[in-house]
Amino acid sequence: MFVPNERLDNKNLVFEQANFMVRQKFLQTVDVIFGVHDSESASLGARFNAAQSAARTATQTAVSLRQLAEADYPQGPLVLGQEYVDAQGRIEELRLQLDQLDRQQRTDANASEQLRQRLAESEERARDARVRVRDRRSLLARLSALRGQYADDKRKLNFLRDAERLFDPLHVVVCPACLNDLKVLPSVVRGACSLCGHSVDDAQSEKPSSPNGSADERQKPNESAGLIETEVRAVTRRLDSLNEYFARLDDHLQVLVEESMRADDAAATAAEAVDSVATSPAPWLALRDDLSRRVTEARLVSQTAQAGTNMWSRVSDAEANRDRLALEAQRIGELRKAARKRVDRREVVSVLSQRFGEVLSEIGYPKLSEPFVDASLVPHVRGLAYTHASSGGRVLISLAWHLAMWEVAHERQASAPGLLVLDSPQKNLGHSAVQGDSEFADTALVQNFYQHVRAWLAGNGAGAQLIVVDNSPPETVVGDVVIEFTRDPDHPPYGLITDAVD
Repeated sequence: MFVPNERLDNKNLVFEQANFMVRQKFLQTVDVIFGVHDSESASLGARFNAAQSAARTATQTAVSLRQLAEADYPQGPLVLGQEYVDAQGRIEELRLQLDQLDRQQRTDANASEQLRQRLAESEERARDARVRVRDRRSLLARLSALRGQYADDKRKLNFLRDAERLFDPLHVVVCPACLNDLKVLPSVVRGACSLCGHSVDDAQSEKPSSPNGSADERQKPNESAGLIETEVRAVTRRLDSLNEYFARLDDHLQVLVEESMRADDAAATAAEAVDSVATSPAPWLALRDDLSRRVTEARLVSQTAQAGTNMWSRVSDAEANRDRLALEAQRIGELRKAARKRVDRREVVSVLSQRFGEVLSEIGYPKLSEPFVDASLVPHVRGLAYTHASSGGRVLISLAWHLAMWEVAHERQASAPGLLVLDSPQKNLGHSAVQGDSEFADTALVQNFYQHVRAWLAGNGAGAQLIVVDNSPPETVVGDVVIEFTRDPDHPPYGLITDAVD
């Protein structure tokens, strides 16, 4: 870290007056030194946002594809796969029958019988499909009535629960004749009712109750309310389970209806084939037409099943991609959280600000108050930015700022060399103070500066190095002078560079 003479008292200490990019690069350099550079956090944040966006898009795509697949192919991938295999088997079987029929090329006496058998089988399948649809609708109707009964039971229980809360149906506390409060609650005493005098079975007799009721009597309403709450929850669970079962049956009804319609169409087609035998000159031609038609239908079923299988495969791929992107977003989020646990920049600025004030205090800055470094690393003294200070004040502020940066970086083992070079630290101080700036004409300020530096290097600054270029160092640091340069070319060493010439 090198601080030239012109940097000590100018008003661009942290390059706030320079080009924007110079200012930004300077702040980034300081952040990198103390390990609080947020480029990785920014990169992780951008990656996290992109991953979240991709995960949301993948989720929407997966949901849309699933909804479309459930609407167009509600059978599901397993049923569609089985339908495809069955259709391929039927196609192969029908092709073999066609080949056999073509080889015969003659009237087959059994052709009409086969068509009639096919018609009977088709009609039986159609009847079975209609029965399944009718049974399913009947079951849904019964379940609908049961749902209404459960809902009505729930309403009654809720009404009973509210009534238990508002009224006390268990005790008569007011005389029905004189309307005065009863001192003793009605009860069965020695086989007779204490209120009306009617005889009661001895097993039901009990002792008189006090107006406030015994502990057991006071617990009865609470026990009753607890039983009602338990029953309400039980009815609610049964109703929810019934609603879920009803929804599944209602969804499957559509599949049964479609199967019934296909079975009816197949039966109608088989009937047309039987009718055509009577008018066809050659029954084998009708049989061949029927086989060709059935091959076409099987191909349509195969194509539909294949399309449905492909659709559900796309759904599986989309959901797998959604899960993968969600895991990636979660992983990047964890990396982002880990990155946030690093050193906080505000904590570093706070430490720099505190050390800045301590250095100024040890140097003896006149009338020192409110010394701090803001988030932009701009130093302040007496509540004002350093640019409002005098020339001597700016020199002390600059020295304290650079010393604070150097000391804190060395103590924290930051990514900075432990070397600081200061050129002319007595500029505008002591005997070199500007005329009229009497506050900073005290030579003790320079001695305090050297004293602070020597004390820190002997303590926490062990291993660090400070090079000071000073024309007139105080007597207290004479023993620390390494080399002295002359102003006479005839008496070396001359100047800062030994071979320098005018």
